[in-house]
Amino acid sequence: MVKHDLEYSYIRAGRLQRYSDWAIPSAVFFGVLALYIKTMAASIFWGSSAALAVGNSVADLPGIPSSPLYELAARLFRLIPNIDPVMRANLMSAFFSALAVMFFFVIVRRLAEAPILQTKHQKTMLANRAVDLGQWSQNEETLIIEGETRYKPVVVIFPSLAATGLFAISLPVWLSAVRANILALQLFLILLSVLLIFRGVTEKKKFRFCLGVCIYAFSFANQPLFSISFAPAFLYLILVNHSDIGTRNSVLMAGGLAVVVALFGYFSFQGQSILIPTASEYFLRLKKIVLFMASQIGWPLMAIVLFGLWGIFGISRKLFLFFPLAIMGGLAYLLWILDFNPRDYDLVGHLASLTGLILIISSAGFLYLLRLKITAGQASLLMTVLIGIFIYLAAGNNYGRADLSQVTGPEILSREIAKEIPAGGLLLVADDNFFYPMLYSSLEIKRSSQISVIGVKKLSNPTYRQWLKRVYSAITYPRVFLNDSLGHTDELVMLLCNLNAAGHPIYLQGEVPGIDASEIEPSGILFRYVGKKHSVRINKDSQQSYLALAAQLLQGNSRELQTIDFVSRWLFETGLYYEKINNPEAAWQLFNRALAIDVENIEMRYLLAVGLAHAGRFKEALQFVSTALEIVPADQKILKLGRHIIKEQEKLGVTTADN
Repeated sequence: MVKHDLEYSYIRAGRLQRYSDWAIPSAVFFGVLALYIKTMAASIFWGSSAALAVGNSVADLPGIPSSPLYELAARLFRLIPNIDPVMRANLMSAFFSALAVMFFFVIVRRLAEAPILQTKHQKTMLANRAVDLGQWSQNEETLIIEGETRYKPVVVIFPSLAATGLFAISLPVWLSAVRANILALQLFLILLSVLLIFRGVTEKKKFRFCLGVCIYAFSFANQPLFSISFAPAFLYLILVNHSDIGTRNSVLMAGGLAVVVALFGYFSFQGQSILIPTASEYFLRLKKIVLFMASQIGWPLMAIVLFGLWGIFGISRKLFLFFPLAIMGGLAYLLWILDFNPRDYDLVGHLASLTGLILIISSAGFLYLLRLKITAGQASLLMTVLIGIFIYLAAGNNYGRADLSQVTGPEILSREIAKEIPAGGLLLVADDNFFYPMLYSSLEIKRSSQISVIGVKKLSNPTYRQWLKRVYSAITYPRVFLNDSLGHTDELVMLLCNLNAAGHPIYLQGEVPGIDASEIEPSGILFRYVGKKHSVRINKDSQQSYLALAAQLLQGNSRELQTIDFVSRWLFETGLYYEKINNPEAAWQLFNRALAIDVENIEMRYLLAVGLAHAGRFKEALQFVSTALEIVPADQKILKLGRHIIKEQEKLGVTTADN
């Protein structure tokens, strides 16, 4: 069989075929957009999503993880009237994700419609009958089977739609669509550039090819590290195909210049240098990624990727190598960044492009191989049923995790905090899940407009300090705030509290750098700064307010992982405070509740085991080690701790059997 490059023509398509070229992609876009809007977060969300939402509302706030391209798109969405700023940010993600899904469908469908080509004098079986391939064309190296290609095989629309549906409801795509984040825009840019370059190559359209290259180049202004992971794949397409469609070297130079400009704009906008993270335990990270991907698209579709690559090679030699290069680049990037965690929605979102590539290969490539043996209708039915099974298996579970429409935790948290702090009060927070929702509330909602919200971790940034002085002019600031040096967070927090303790009530989310546990006391769901000269008063049942708020935050959100993670971690850290002030009864009540909320959290069990081991309570420490190993049997850190505890026991003459 001689391979081809999608350089084929069709007899004029029928009415259904012509309408489907624009009607079906439009229906995909609006249908997916409706799903994403229905499950979209109704208000501000946790983590980096909250930071972006605040950045879309609060001008000139430094430290927001944004980008010039994202900011430009956000400005356009700000023109939508009568919508909350947070909703605009969430809606932007839903819009670009729906467009990305539509482009995914067009790519899959175009590859799936490739004709079946055979060499001269070969015969093949179609519908149990031999078909003579006829005479050799003087201008073509391959022949098209008559029965397969008089019209584009309309039936391949169904497996293409099925693959698109599975892609749309996969958690990497879905979770990026229902909250503010830059990954939705990045996925849109990558898939649009792929589609344009593919069409430019196969149709020899110079403008589409160059436009695709430029869109990819400017994606560096949104998420450069993500774009760099695709660089080998796109560079291959450009170098192999630019001469065939008549582009000049000036196009490559212009594309390279666009990348440089985009990178310069991105890092100038961020105000930071390139961060190169370290990497370790690659095989464990790869295992986590593969297991998560299999949970989203199924092991069978993962297993036929190699066969699918063979099929893609049959469809087009010029496009084939793009897919393995893109997959390898994406995997290298994912193994390079921080350890993959399915609870981190940003890390999950980085898998969206990899999910799309695997589904394109598995569906379009394997469908091509099936059509070599059976008719297009039979092959399409088989692929549609196969993919449909995994849609059925994934839909219910993913809907429960991706439906953020009922998540009100950040809004409840900011509302309850606003009730605790009197007018003119200061709130010092170290956790972004406290900081951004409360900052948005204090600057956008009148009920808390008299509260000054200060992010402790950001105080070392001189630009942020200047922003604080401009926004909260009633606060007394130390002289070091005028310096352009980074400064030490501990010193700045201590000076800020000392200068304002007399004139402003100061509240903290918990322990923050520079403030000792003996300088704060529980006050409702917060802690009040009392200083070193005052004794700390502890209400006997003070921990009950934290447990009550935790129940309120979890109500209706018991399956939402980031809410679970925040609530359990917050209770655990509050328990550490009570442990430090020698109130173990309250501490363990909070510890146990945190573990009950987040039953799979091994980090909390590790910390408790370490603390118990230091206290000589080896039996209890080993119980937490054992429980952690039941959750993650191969965790090296937990195993190392367990061995250390056993050695300490042996030094004291306590055997493992005694435990």
